[in-house]
Amino acid sequence: MDTTDTMPTDTINSAATNGTPATDAAVPSIRPTRPASPRRFAVLCVAALATGIGVAAWFEVRGATSYAGRLEARTITVAAGRAGKVLSLNVTTGQRVVPGEKLFELSDDRLTGEIIAKKREQVELESELQRVRATADVELEWRRRDLQSEAFQTQLKAAAVTQERLSRQVEQLAWQEQLTGRPADWNVKPTLVASTATFGPVVLDGHARDERRVLAMLKEDAAASAAEALTAQLTLCEQRLERLKTLDDELTSKVRLSVGVELAETRLKRVKDELSSLEQQCDSLTRTCPSHGVVGAVHRESGSLVGAGDAVVELFDDDRRHLVASIPSSAVAKLKPGTKLTLIFPARSKRIGLVATIPPQAMRIEGEDGDDSQVAVKIEPAGKLWPKVPIGSRVKVQVPQ
Repeated sequence: MDTTDTMPTDTINSAATNGTPATDAAVPSIRPTRPASPRRFAVLCVAALATGIGVAAWFEVRGATSYAGRLEARTITVAAGRAGKVLSLNVTTGQRVVPGEKLFELSDDRLTGEIIAKKREQVELESELQRVRATADVELEWRRRDLQSEAFQTQLKAAAVTQERLSRQVEQLAWQEQLTGRPADWNVKPTLVASTATFGPVVLDGHARDERRVLAMLKEDAAASAAEALTAQLTLCEQRLERLKTLDDELTSKVRLSVGVELAETRLKRVKDELSSLEQQCDSLTRTCPSHGVVGAVHRESGSLVGAGDAVVELFDDDRRHLVASIPSSAVAKLKPGTKLTLIFPARSKRIGLVATIPPQAMRIEGEDGDDSQVAVKIEPAGKLWPKVPIGSRVKVQVPQ
């Protein structure tokens, strides 16, 4: 558009009257354009970036509601096994620990005194046991020697009786042979002839033969009676030897019992068992870490008194963390185990979590507004590792509407 066409006529006439050329008054002066300052450019860039982030966040959270969650971990409470005084604490809050690492140590003066007394009693009983064992060894040696002497005499007597019985049996056989011989042989001396025949009838063939036959019968009967008596004596000797052998086998246990070895061993065993039990209780004064974790809290100080079962150290399993989100029961109906949720950690770090468990019962939470009950939903990690933030940190949980 031409500038002269739009300029008013009065202005042109005025310029002409004053002697100024019309062309100079009609055309305005053109100033050179200066470039924008760097500060202004930076402000414009930041404003554009903030606007973009806001728009992106609005699109992202559109259709989702955020609820508060709390970062938790499996808690292990290490308590005192018995009453005592905290002698030393070997860990501090936030320290990482491994299985078997010493956490704290207690002291119990009463338990220490009992252990010392039992050790003293054990030494005394060991000395007493050595004494009675020595007494038992001496007594056993003397008694065993007496038994061996008696057994030897019995064996000699048994041998003599056996020899005598054999002689009587031979004599009996000779007289039996004499009685079973022919009548003509009665005029001669009887000879030793082996025979198994029984007694024959007595034939009264002359006075001399009758006397000899009667005499032979008496001799044979006497030899048989003597052999039977000797057999009975030999049986008694054998029975006596068996009895002596039984006594010798039982001698060790009877002598030990009579001098008190068994009693001393029983008392010593009882004291050792009691001492072992006290030492196990002493081992319980030192508590070690049961698993990998991080020390969450230390509830006692060195020198403080504790009772049996009092918590001293709390451990967190930092490798097995999870979230507990308080979600209204009306919103929980849209969730199920395995549902992916967006989590916003401190410093706006975004992660993904999976719904692990949904308790079947809702509860009222103090301080919450509204009449809707809250459900403590457990959320576990999924995908990228969660950032290392302190246990108990609050995390936003976005639940789709």
